Amino acid sequence: LTQAITQYDSAAQSIQTRARETSPKGAARLTAQGVGVLVQVMNESLRAESSALKLQAQTVANDNRKEKEETRQLKNAADSLATSFKNHHSEFSVPEF
Repeated sequence: LTQAITQYDSAAQSIQTRARETSPKGAARLTAQGVGVLVQVMNESLRAESSALKLQAQTVANDNRKEKEETRQLKNAADSLATSFKNHHSEFSVPEF
């Protein structure tokens, strides 16, 4: 990434320097070249942003899976406990003193 930034900085400097010394036709070409460099930079920026969003989405999906599994385990434990209480027949009586 740092290397690409250095390249684009160098290209921008070159375009600015040559634009001062060229004819109107050459300046138009340099403008087109500058726009091309700008489009490349924007494209790479969008790719980097896209990769970051993809990683964030994967992290959120993994967290969601973990939370669902934890919820499933808690629900199974609660169901098991409820079943145990339903099946257990006990009589409660007050002790006599």
